[in-house]
Amino acid sequence: MFTRDHGIVGVHVAPKHAPNSWLELSAVLTAIIIGEGTEREIEFARLPAIAVWLKSEMTRLNDALSEQNFEKTNAQVSNICKRRSIQATLRLESELSERRKHLGLS
Repeated sequence: MFTRDHGIVGVHVAPKHAPNSWLELSAVLTAIIIGEGTEREIEFARLPAIAVWLKSEMTRLNDALSEQNFEKTNAQVSNICKRRSIQATLRLESELSERRKHLGLS
């Protein structure tokens, strides 16, 4: 599923055996990469980048979403999304603190 909101493209995938269990593609690919021992976040800004990843990673993506591996992948994606949310919150708090200092409100 591809979505666009304020110019930001969202890509979600769901396996055939769980068609309503949509997972963010970048988080699934991050889970695959982390599972191989590489601590690296995968994020997409543009559709061409998504296409490149899909071409090169389709086999591993299908494996991660298979009935055999889906629960593990789903748990990993949940943890990645929680971590991303915490990081975003910390960045916003830091930015707000800097703005308050700049305005002399702290």
